[in-house]
Amino acid sequence: MTGGLLLLLGALGAVGLGSAAFLYLKREPGVPDRPLLLALRLTAFALLLALLLDPTLPGEDPATTARRGAAPWTLLDADPALLARDEEGRAHWEELLDRAEIRSAGGDRLARVEGDRPGGVDLPTLRDSAPDELPGDPGAALLRLAELGADSLLLLSPLRRPPGPLEAALARLPVPVRVERVGGTVRNAALAELDLPLRADPGESVDGSILLAGEGGEPGDSVAVELRLAGEVVFRELRGLPSAGAPTRIPFSLALPPDSGNVRVEAWAVLEGDRFPADDARVRVVRVGGREGGVVVVSLRPDWEPRTLLPVLERATGLEGEGFLRVGPDRFLPLVAGDMPLTSASLDRVVARGREAALLVLHGAEGEIPARVAELVTNHPRVIHLPHGLSGARLAGVVTGNPLPGEWIAVSELPPSPLSPYLSGRSLGGLPPLSRVLPPAEVPSGIPALELRGSGGGGEVLPGLLLREEAAGRRGVALASDFWRWGVREGEAREVYRNLWAGVAGWLLALERVAGEGRIRPEAPVLERGRLQPWEAPGHEGGEVEVLFRPFDGDPDGPILRRDSARVDDRGRFTLPVLPPGRYLWEARGGEGPVSSGEVEVEAFLDALLRPAGDADRLTSQAGTGVEPALAAPSRRPLRSHPLPWLLLVGILCAEWALRRRAGLR
Repeated sequence: MTGGLLLLLGALGAVGLGSAAFLYLKREPGVPDRPLLLALRLTAFALLLALLLDPTLPGEDPATTARRGAAPWTLLDADPALLARDEEGRAHWEELLDRAEIRSAGGDRLARVEGDRPGGVDLPTLRDSAPDELPGDPGAALLRLAELGADSLLLLSPLRRPPGPLEAALARLPVPVRVERVGGTVRNAALAELDLPLRADPGESVDGSILLAGEGGEPGDSVAVELRLAGEVVFRELRGLPSAGAPTRIPFSLALPPDSGNVRVEAWAVLEGDRFPADDARVRVVRVGGREGGVVVVSLRPDWEPRTLLPVLERATGLEGEGFLRVGPDRFLPLVAGDMPLTSASLDRVVARGREAALLVLHGAEGEIPARVAELVTNHPRVIHLPHGLSGARLAGVVTGNPLPGEWIAVSELPPSPLSPYLSGRSLGGLPPLSRVLPPAEVPSGIPALELRGSGGGGEVLPGLLLREEAAGRRGVALASDFWRWGVREGEAREVYRNLWAGVAGWLLALERVAGEGRIRPEAPVLERGRLQPWEAPGHEGGEVEVLFRPFDGDPDGPILRRDSARVDDRGRFTLPVLPPGRYLWEARGGEGPVSSGEVEVEAFLDALLRPAGDADRLTSQAGTGVEPALAAPSRRPLRSHPLPWLLLVGILCAEWALRRRAGLR
């Protein structure tokens, strides 16, 4: 209660007491019981003032007592790190079960982290289960238990997750909470990363690296790091066991077999006395040779377009894609994901790969173009040209004037072309503007598939995309820059970008001839353990797909281990439920399309011990209350929660009224 309100109540109480005294001493007749009546009136006013001020007295608040009837809760974080074993060979999971049993015997209710929510659990069910491989959020589960009326909370966890979310949740908890760590430092060597290129040529040596992590070592400990092909060790190196949080990167060069096919590479970390074998091995698959067909993007200048365009063409055609970015006169870097290693490629390799491609994309051509690149695109039967200057447009067979700067808006009215079915019904005029248009210096030979107008709304209409057919083959020529602005926008702009280039690819490739095998496939040949499986199904957007899994070493027509189905989203992707670690043969069908098949592996690797264990005492001290109920201040009970003051007030008022009537007063 604020000081101002206390002062106001005190003033009102003083006025009430003074008024009662003035009434009885100056205005009421002098009856014999007048002193007693005055005392009763003053006592009633004083008691009412005390109830308004509501001081606290020793004792339990009934409201708090009712809330605490919900009992304390113990939350169990069943992290896979609990599969680690102590020096006696006992799993930390057993330690968590024993401590949970002690808390349950003491009156705690038990809950287990399930995603971002807690799930109530009893001891028999808990002992029949195992640590959960799917990641959970202990912080969110603690908050949920507090909302459900938990009196106090205890979190039992190995504390191997990132601490940020848990710390934020602890600071918001309105009830006492304590954090206890299960297990501790573990003697362990872990292969945190195995970096290898996804593709290589037969007989080629590829560069890669291994990230070795560890903890719980002693002076002189060493780890044997091995690479194995078909079970044979092809690389071995001894390294000291890293300390917690300080991994070591080990580079290597690996000679691949001379034959084409998928090469399965295993990496192992061998440490005597390792207590967590689940992170000792990593697997990668390198596809050697077999590069005929596919989509190849060659970029001669830095730009956002190649990275935006390549995945769109992959999904539109069902073909695998590869990109090369020029960084020197005769040096290219592959267009790879951010966590994949970069291995430079020579001009010879880029040209050889471009010749094999079913669809070739040349981006950023201007000025002096390498002769071998010019020869490649001139002789290739299916090319998308995205020139940046006059010479690049001339290479595509279009003579243009100097680039026109400014912003250029797509004209809503589509000219008749093979792309009209892909773009009809789309709001082209509301798309982000393009830039740097190359105006044709003469009437171009080809079909204008997209037209542009200056952002001011006036001026002539210029072609933004031409479809050309010549003796060497078909060409799609973009005469404007920055189409990627459409591809990175959500909604209509991204849909137009996808449809535009899907239409161009379909016209260049005569799509029905190249679609088929491989249209449905896992996103990677090796999938993470305990995660939903990402798959790709370009051309099946909005439809249903079915995938069958069989044992890898069994008959391709043998028993089915599992049958899953899913709906493909508008990006041509879908996910399937978690598969146990292992190697599988799969077979997929979508609608009336052809059957796709192949092999996939779910890695046995667990990353549960890659992060050092957190500090339980520090986390407890950061909690909003941070104390157990037994350590809290003694309970206090508000005066208004006692029945006696209210009974006394009613009794005094009744007694005063009865005595006034007997004395002849109203």
